Amino acid sequence: MSHSPSRAEDDLIIRSEVPLPPFSEFRFRSLRELLRRPGEEDRPVIAGPVGDDERVVTLGELGAAAGRATAWARAADLRAGDSVLLARLPHTSEVPVAVALLGLMVAGIRVV
Repeated sequence: MSHSPSRAEDDLIIRSEVPLPPFSEFRFRSLRELLRRPGEEDRPVIAGPVGDDERVVTLGELGAAAGRATAWARAADLRAGDSVLLARLPHTSEVPVAVALLGLMVAGIRVV
């Protein structure tokens, strides 16, 4: 049995035998909808080191960060679909970057 050579882009495709559930069964349809789920404000969604401490960000805190990102975007005259560069500087935690990324995404800002 010979193996036929594959194209490079085919090597990047991972196929699963497990089917996805119907869209109607997803727990949320968008990040914005997830942040507005009642009763889940204290649900941890991001965890990681910040300095010497472990930081856990809850859904409520992420929602507040999204509100701040939206206010910042408006003040900077950015609109949904505009792009911003988000860079993580050396020796900084990934947690604030992840929070900023998700906050900007909720505001509709494209992060590059």
